[in-house]
Amino acid sequence: MIDIKQKEFEKALENCASEPIHLIGSIQPHGALLVLNNHYKVIQTSENIADFLGISHSVVLKTEFAALVDEASFSRVIAMIEVAEQTNTATEKLNFNCNHVWQEFDVHLYKSDSLYALELIKDDEDHHEARLANLLLEMQQSNLITATVENVTEYLNHIACLVRELTAYDSVMVYRFDDNWNGEIICQSRVDTSPSYLGMKFPASDIPAQARRLYTLNLVRMLADIDAIPVPIIPALNQVAGKSLDMSFSALRSLSPIHTEYLRNIGVKASMSISLLQNGKLWGLIACHHNSPKQLSIAMREKAIFISKLASEKLTFIEAMHNKILMDKTTELSEELHQSLTKSSVEIAFRDMLPKLQLLLNATGIIAVIDDGKYFHGDIPTSLETDALLEWLRNESPDSLFSCSHLEKIYEPASNYKHIASGLLAVPLFRNMKNCIIWFRAEKVRSVQWAGKYEEGFVQNAAGEFRLTPRKSFDLWSEISRGQSVSWLPTENGIALTLGSIVSDAFSGSFQQTHIKESIEWQVTLGTLNKKTQENLDKLTSQLPGALYQLKLFPDGRLCFPYISNGMNDVFEIMPHQVLTDASAVFNLLHPDDYDMVLKSIHKSAEKLEIWKVEYRVNLPKKGLRWHSGIANPERLDDGCTIWHGFISDITELKAKDDKFRLISNRLKLATKAGGVGVWNWNILDNIMEWDEQMFVLYGIEKGKSSCSYDTWINSLHPDDKQRCELEFQMALRGEKPFDTEFRIIWPNETLRNIRALANIEFDALGRPINMTGTNWDFTDFKVNEQLLNAKNIAEIAVKTKSIFIANMSHEIRTPMNAILGFSEILLGLINEPTQYYYLDAINRSGKILLQLINDILDLSKIEADKVEIKRKPISLQVLLDDIKVIFSQQAIQKNLNFSVSIDNKCPCCVLLDEIRLRQILINIVGNALKFTHEGEVKITLSVLHMDVENKKVDLVIDVFDSGIGIPEKQQENIFSAFTQQENQGAEYGGTGLGLTISRRLLQLMNGSISVHSQEGEGSCFSINLKKVLICNDEIENQIEIEESKQPPTFQSAKILLVDDIVFNRKLILSYLLEFDSLTFVEASTGQEALDKVQQFTFDLIFMDRRLPDIGGDSVCEQIKAINPHIPIIMVSASILKGPEEDKSPIFYDIELSKPVKKTALLNAMCVYLKSSETDIESESVLKSEALMHSEKVPELLALLVMYQDEFRDMLHTGGLNISLLVEMAEQLEEIADKYHCSSLKNWTNTLKTQADLFDIANLSQTLNGFDSLYECIASLADITKSSNC
Repeated sequence: MIDIKQKEFEKALENCASEPIHLIGSIQPHGALLVLNNHYKVIQTSENIADFLGISHSVVLKTEFAALVDEASFSRVIAMIEVAEQTNTATEKLNFNCNHVWQEFDVHLYKSDSLYALELIKDDEDHHEARLANLLLEMQQSNLITATVENVTEYLNHIACLVRELTAYDSVMVYRFDDNWNGEIICQSRVDTSPSYLGMKFPASDIPAQARRLYTLNLVRMLADIDAIPVPIIPALNQVAGKSLDMSFSALRSLSPIHTEYLRNIGVKASMSISLLQNGKLWGLIACHHNSPKQLSIAMREKAIFISKLASEKLTFIEAMHNKILMDKTTELSEELHQSLTKSSVEIAFRDMLPKLQLLLNATGIIAVIDDGKYFHGDIPTSLETDALLEWLRNESPDSLFSCSHLEKIYEPASNYKHIASGLLAVPLFRNMKNCIIWFRAEKVRSVQWAGKYEEGFVQNAAGEFRLTPRKSFDLWSEISRGQSVSWLPTENGIALTLGSIVSDAFSGSFQQTHIKESIEWQVTLGTLNKKTQENLDKLTSQLPGALYQLKLFPDGRLCFPYISNGMNDVFEIMPHQVLTDASAVFNLLHPDDYDMVLKSIHKSAEKLEIWKVEYRVNLPKKGLRWHSGIANPERLDDGCTIWHGFISDITELKAKDDKFRLISNRLKLATKAGGVGVWNWNILDNIMEWDEQMFVLYGIEKGKSSCSYDTWINSLHPDDKQRCELEFQMALRGEKPFDTEFRIIWPNETLRNIRALANIEFDALGRPINMTGTNWDFTDFKVNEQLLNAKNIAEIAVKTKSIFIANMSHEIRTPMNAILGFSEILLGLINEPTQYYYLDAINRSGKILLQLINDILDLSKIEADKVEIKRKPISLQVLLDDIKVIFSQQAIQKNLNFSVSIDNKCPCCVLLDEIRLRQILINIVGNALKFTHEGEVKITLSVLHMDVENKKVDLVIDVFDSGIGIPEKQQENIFSAFTQQENQGAEYGGTGLGLTISRRLLQLMNGSISVHSQEGEGSCFSINLKKVLICNDEIENQIEIEESKQPPTFQSAKILLVDDIVFNRKLILSYLLEFDSLTFVEASTGQEALDKVQQFTFDLIFMDRRLPDIGGDSVCEQIKAINPHIPIIMVSASILKGPEEDKSPIFYDIELSKPVKKTALLNAMCVYLKSSETDIESESVLKSEALMHSEKVPELLALLVMYQDEFRDMLHTGGLNISLLVEMAEQLEEIADKYHCSSLKNWTNTLKTQADLFDIANLSQTLNGFDSLYECIASLADITKSSNC
């Protein structure tokens, strides 16, 4: 062990304590710093400011602070500075201009000499406010625990557990200082992976004096990441004082490298310290350690400060209660001591009283020396040892109190009797230590568990100097502590002085009963023990900006203050002794309007034993009207009384600043909303109303000649508007509705003006209105044309901005969505493990739902921007509704619902409508009906309301009935609003809340409307009304089939197998192909039947439904290809979204068509696989020349297509399908198809675009593979044209 010289060790401690950690000149990197002078100019900043504001530190230092924040934030900073002038710190959320993008930061402002430092932190923390509120309430309730000096550990252990639950640190410890500033862990709450330090002691050198000073000033210190590199402040010295920034109150101050190394040696990655004060003096710390980096928000730091204040208040109460117990005992004993000394001899008096005096101060022995006579009790040194001790004591402290707990350290002979007298408390009598009373305490032998040997950090450098460095080992090291007693408390010192004074007075004959009482109550309780002690205690209590107190409520309703600190005079202008037995002097000062409220809150707190916390007003004799804030914890006594332990402070200045800040904020907010005209404010509690100058102008009143009051406003109202406005005003004051109204006023010259009024109302904790701020706007002379023009310009700008934003949003989301859906689609084909497949499928489907939301938003945006064009053309409503039935029939079967379509016989065969948009509307409404119906039926009916035969117009209604969950009446109109869904619609129904909005707006564009009739629990009926729809003639009817040629293609003789379990679907395909006599058909309704037919016949083409009742369509295709791999198979599916099993299977069909299948798509697919009739070359030539009207330009077209052909081949070869690029190329090809009138190319591009929009990767690959066949087909047109010309 190193031989440590005491003076060298103390010098090393002094060197350590001299490190200016408050001037460290750097911050932690999770925040940034701006330092302002009193002209709001940025004079210092942190080097990382660009990471937060997007502006370099050199630019920031040249920028006025007002240019960095918005106007409201600048006003808040001014208010924060005013608060910081009183409390040193303030916190707020501020909006900063981050390189032309506004961003909100949590800001902690602190005062540093004449400068103001703003610390910016990004708050990404999930606060779980409800949970935090419960924990903080539990923290407050914990203060109700009856704690004493003896069991304070129980209370603090409860606090440690709550802090860990609130902050989620791995380890939370309570660290208590002793008289020599050594620390001991007295409580710990930790996870299993954190080491236990419970019961271990740490030397004072671990937390040197300057660190303890900062802990006293700044109640919370946090370190987010021990390995993070500190960020320097630029410039290092500020230009105002020419020195480093004083960071005593900083929340971001980086730590001393010595302390950082210390924490690293412990194995800590992040830490937080919460100060515990007792009477303003550092009592201990709540030390929080984390095994990984951990950042807490400013909001959480404020909660930690609240915990510090709450726990410190409890510690102060504990000490006050302990002092009160001693005071009561001392009062009783003082009277007895005086009686004994005045009525008995000295010998008898001390024989009777010394045992009691010894017990009072928890001593092991006591001596009274009067005129060379010695009277003693208990364990004391020998007579010779006592004489020598008295001689030394008279020289050491001749006329003042002397107290120590380690006597042998300063008086070496005491080592011989340390087991009797290690602690000594001596008080002189008659102002001279020749006569005195001495209390002794025996040594307290303790086994001290040190966290490592502290001398390991005590090293000698090359120059021979000793320095303290962080020790590297914290292994348990035990040491036996001897020669020290339990320390004497300041209160015990004061009691000794009081008792000495009583003995002196008794012998001098000047003692009186009242003197005893006043001496004890004032000297012990308030600290006026003697001049020196009074100064010390005054310094402690003066640090509290208010009064500590106990309020007692007797069962008969009486109130008194058994204890109150010397802050009573500052808060109430009353001396403490005036309210010891009767509290009426305090309650008489309460504002009349608050008197009942305060009394009710006290009785409520007593009844429920809940924390009492109230803000109220008092009228003081000198200071006048003041605002007070009180907080106290109630406790029920055995005698039925209730006693509160609390704290009262004067918050008038803070209240005024808060009021001013609120006033500024409200004015800015409302002035912006109302155009910056007349603003008024009404302080309801004080009935003070203020108008700005514009208000007087608005009401035609000359300022100064009429008061601005509620009556002034009421008397100005038009008689017809007065009653309504008064009612609305009173409803607003009751909180029933906002104050937002219009009314007419009459000027003194009888001029009539129209006013729009708005107001904000503030309510107190009891729901009473306390302040009202509002605006008035005169719109009488507002020009309607200018209003409409401005509104039009604003709307156009808004629509343009919105369109740009949505377009950018769509692009930015679709680009990563391409990768998400594309690669997840590929992975679905590679993964077989069920759980992984399920998770991946969920990602894929969620992506497609997001894509649908984007499409819906784009649709809505196009409608709002008036960019949707209604393209009316001849359609058959019969065919359209049949298509809808095909689309949803499978879903209805799966849900066991009856699904039917009914068409009025009077309905025309052909009408002029936009089929695409009407189909979109029906799909949405019918889809909703099926989604929200779990049993019963869904029915579509088409009815004719009115037919105008002469003008060939008809009024139609399409009703969609369902027996689903229904819609409450009050929600039936809201469901047509964007992003609005039914309140009882659970998450299982999904949806974006845009479908009905889009449907309604599309119908409005089509001169139609939509309405709903519904009853909750019984179902709904959505009605689509189409007015004055044009009826088409027969000549137009022949053009219904889209892009059908005047002369259809011809086929050589072929046998086709139709496989579908729904007869209607098979009949639909047969109806398309009845005109082709060369084709013969065989039908099958199951997979097995299809396999049997393939064994029985030779087919040239097969149409296969994917969903079959026995064997899936994909499986049937696989088996057919095994029998005859050359049979072309066209898969027909109601959805391109396959099931998990289908998605993982290889593809055994040749092409896929989505239901509903259109005739054109069907014929195009058949042309790929069936040969045209060799006997009808002329017809084929006519068909192809119709498809390509400018056949002479075929070479030119092919030259363009070659470029795309190469690009598509590259995509297929590399496997990287760029969806955005495919959509762009498809749109280009669509323009080429229109230019060259090539219908087959246009059909192909439409298919490609649809599959790209749905991210249908599998079918996209097939479609791209088919581009070569399309190219060859178009190329053959050149040969046909040449032969035809010949």
